[in-house]
Amino acid sequence: MLTKQQISQAIQDLKNKQIIILPTDTIYGLSGMVNQENKLQINRLKQADENKQIIVLFACFKQLKGLVTITKEIKQFFKANKNTTVVLKGEDETFAVRPQVRKDLKKIICRSGLIYSTSVNKHGQQPLFTQADLKSFDSKVNLYFDQEYSANPSRIFDWEKKVWLR
Repeated sequence: MLTKQQISQAIQDLKNKQIIILPTDTIYGLSGMVNQENKLQINRLKQADENKQIIVLFACFKQLKGLVTITKEIKQFFKANKNTTVVLKGEDETFAVRPQVRKDLKKIICRSGLIYSTSVNKHGQQPLFTQADLKSFDSKVNLYFDQEYSANPSRIFDWEKKVWLR
């Protein structure tokens, strides 16, 4: 778990439109507030296509109001499928969304708002797990580290097509 000081600093960094590295329920994520500028910046850091979709992390379903429609069926799916990202159609675009269980990350998201999160790596390469590798990803990106992971990225399910993408 991140310390209270780390949580406060992460919230401040996010609100100041900085891209940071945060632990998630699965792996470390390259994260920023949900907006077009941050999406472009994250994809540039990853050397990915600037329009590549990025997972949106949320702390509670009411945060998704206006972004996508969450039905009882979708809530039950999330409950039955831990660490799963679901691709949902919004009014104008599609979003990949995933709830967080980590209490520290939920606090950050509740106080800062929805955040993007994608694996910390250059596009097409394996995610980074060690503190040394995460620190060396980009010197301008603050790292909020608590432990090394050896987990896998989240599974991804396309709700409209009813198919697992990963």
